[in-house]
This record gives sequence, C-alpha cells and structure tokens, in this order.
Amino acid sequence: MLVAAKGVQGHSGPWSNV
Repeated sequence: MLVAAKGVQGHSGPWSNV
C-alpha cells in the first residue's frame, strides 16, 4: 500500500494507473 500511496501523491512510480 505504501507504493500505491506514493504513486498517487507523486505519480513517480509504476502505480501511475492508481
């Protein structure tokens, strides 16, 4: 869940979809 939260806040991860 940490990765998802980071992607949502920074959009700098592989979770750009979420």
